[in-house]
Amino acid sequence: MDQALETARYDLFTLEAGARLVWKNSNRGVSLESTGLELKRGGRWQSLKYADIGTVTLSTARIGASRVIGQCTLTLRTGQRLVITNSNAAGLSDGLRDTLYREFVRDLHRQLVDSGAAERIIFRSGFSTARITVLLIALCVAALLFVALPALLLLVTHDLRALWVLIGGGTLFAPAVHLARSNRPASYDPNRPPDLLP
Repeated sequence: MDQALETARYDLFTLEAGARLVWKNSNRGVSLESTGLELKRGGRWQSLKYADIGTVTLSTARIGASRVIGQCTLTLRTGQRLVITNSNAAGLSDGLRDTLYREFVRDLHRQLVDSGAAERIIFRSGFSTARITVLLIALCVAALLFVALPALLLLVTHDLRALWVLIGGGTLFAPAVHLARSNRPASYDPNRPPDLLP
């Protein structure tokens, strides 16, 4: 896929941001062509022109014990948002599509630059300012409740149960800190899209 792309197909899932919850995502398949994307949605291929994209946002998410989920969100000029992700049909990342997702992100940006569409697109990485602010506030509260308080109880009472609470709190807290670090809001050059997957 390092050569100029005429058509490249990727076994990645897509979803509409804000759409209703589904148990199994059947929207599987993305194709990059010279003037736009083809997305398999509802069992049919649908066209999306590069000129219709207003913003490309790269971010990550994590659900439970799932691996990090890469998200490439295309905000169209109509306001509709489509997310292309490395997750599986259940919406969780198992790591099997990480390399394919990285190739897709690289090749999409190359196509946007080569087609000239990148000049009219805003490129962002991470969460919005409002979302990262809420996450940081939640992290501060979690740090106090799940790390600082058990550590203080351990020092004062010398009760080993506080140590287990501290270990459990740290286990929950560490992934959230990583999520906040990798999703700091930023703009980026489409010639050098960031790789947010670990």
